[in-house]
Amino acid sequence: MNYLVLRRKNGSIRLLLPTENGRVMRSALQMYYPSRLLGHIYKFFNYIFLPLLSKFNYIEKIDCINRLCPHLNEVLKSLELSNIKVVGVLVSDVGPRSKSTLKIMNLEGDELSYARIALLPAARKVVEHEVEVLKVLMSQNVAGDFPQILSSGTFENPKMSYSIQSVGSNKSSGELLSLAHLHYLDSLVKNEVTSFWDTIESLMLNLKLVVSDQRLMKVIDRVYQSLGSIENFPIMQAIEHGDFAPWNIRKKQGGELFVFDWEHADLSGLVWMDVLHFVYQVESLVNRKTHLDIYMSLIRQFDMEYQVKNLNKFSESQKKIMIVIYLLKSIFICHKEGSVDFDDYHTKITVINIAISDENFALI
Repeated sequence: MNYLVLRRKNGSIRLLLPTENGRVMRSALQMYYPSRLLGHIYKFFNYIFLPLLSKFNYIEKIDCINRLCPHLNEVLKSLELSNIKVVGVLVSDVGPRSKSTLKIMNLEGDELSYARIALLPAARKVVEHEVEVLKVLMSQNVAGDFPQILSSGTFENPKMSYSIQSVGSNKSSGELLSLAHLHYLDSLVKNEVTSFWDTIESLMLNLKLVVSDQRLMKVIDRVYQSLGSIENFPIMQAIEHGDFAPWNIRKKQGGELFVFDWEHADLSGLVWMDVLHFVYQVESLVNRKTHLDIYMSLIRQFDMEYQVKNLNKFSESQKKIMIVIYLLKSIFICHKEGSVDFDDYHTKITVINIAISDENFALI
């Protein structure tokens, strides 16, 4: 079978679309979920014109995906489905955590399941971690849905880890944080508590181990000085998704949310981190808001705290501290995973500076 190749600006493969027919081609294209307007235009153009471009060979094609997806036949056999015909492949950007996501379809383009395939050591750990998280979620009373593990395991020669997951919905949940989102996250809160000072000291230590940027070091010093002798306060722990954003959330019939892509999840995370991440991603990537507007949007999300049961209720200054914790934690994770974006890094540092420059910061 032939596959159309869509590449990133850096030349790496982004998508492999099966050329069996226009339906499967367009269905595979749906795996690409851009966050910016230009990306949506690019996707719309391809959705309309790819079948025609393919017909007249105006686009790059390959006839073998074994290099990206070795052991593909064995993976598909583990599903024991007779109507599997084609797969589309979404390839993450080049790096130690790079992996492939497969959309398994029939000839009508209907999705049957999704699979993740990883060859590199760090990427294999990511796939195996996500399997562990999804199994833990099965024992939770989650206020919504998430992928079920249909099959998972490893292969040798070459070494490869994989998981096959159930499908959810194709309908976007939208880019506005709703009560459904809050109730979903509220159901992930654990009966365990950590403290502010334990959290901030651990975070500062971790940052200094992975980041050498002097600008960030000055920000860390400013945070410490601003906190001064702040009284300790409790923070509830939660299963933290880690990338709770519109492109990883769908809405099922009846309004129930289906949340996927749990590879960044922290089973001992903190409440409010996913709420703040959702808002930050939308305001910075989609709405392209100013740094001050991003900060104000993050502050406003705490106004919804009384509409949920388990999420911590914080004082005004504690809310600002939680925003700083989220931003510092996000910077640490990006450096740890080798996925630092300069513009995003600059935005986060600037928003932190806005928070700690607030005259009410850390006054409890």
